[in-house]
Amino acid sequence: MEHWRTPYLGLREIPPGLDDFELTTFFSFSASELNTIRSLRKPLHRIGLGLHIGFIRMSGRTLGAFERIPKNLWAQLATQTGVEPPEIGTLRSLYADRPRTLADHQKLAYQTLRFQMMTEHQRRYVVRWLRETLTGRAETKSLVPELKRWFYQHRILLIADRELKHLVAEAQGGHETQLVAKLTRAFGGQVLQEWQSAMVAVVDNGDVLQTWLWAPPRKQSTVQMTEAFDKIEPCPTRYEPERPAYFQPEMSLKG
Repeated sequence: MEHWRTPYLGLREIPPGLDDFELTTFFSFSASELNTIRSLRKPLHRIGLGLHIGFIRMSGRTLGAFERIPKNLWAQLATQTGVEPPEIGTLRSLYADRPRTLADHQKLAYQTLRFQMMTEHQRRYVVRWLRETLTGRAETKSLVPELKRWFYQHRILLIADRELKHLVAEAQGGHETQLVAKLTRAFGGQVLQEWQSAMVAVVDNGDVLQTWLWAPPRKQSTVQMTEAFDKIEPCPTRYEPERPAYFQPEMSLKG
């Protein structure tokens, strides 16, 4: 999907300042969508369904907040559906005492756009996809926006951000478990223990080794760059674990 759509994904309510581009892009309807909208008997239900369809197209999730409906959006919906724009400022009066009507309109809207709620099978697939995405990746902050685009592209209704973050955390935990298992098979538990001890050892400047390794050069200077390259060399720690044979300099690469 186009990257300019990403900021709209996951919105919980109608943005207050929709411009003509947004109104036309998200709240214009195809012939088949109009047929579904016009199949409803009550005019207010038709304009309400149009609102739900447009909101899902914009945000990838169902609309449940009706506090602010911009007047230009009412006008756009009225023009598209052939219904007189309502005098009310919100749709709360339509759904306040009719939760079943709201649920019906939400369901009809996402089915019209061929969206669906996430199944357990899809959830497991998402976690596997996230594990693959995490391979060779140090940061996870951009994963939630990527996950939102993935949901939209696969026409799966977006879930709350906290649930998306939970999926990322679950995938990250599984990825780290698999990585530890691979390292254990490749190098053995004793070597991993030595590495773990080395990472918490203290270097000459008082930092622990892991913090020292992560610290980037503070400025572009020969001194700072030299210190950065020094990190590639054996680290000046007070703890010197015994190096396995494959770390010895005299070991031949051809061997």
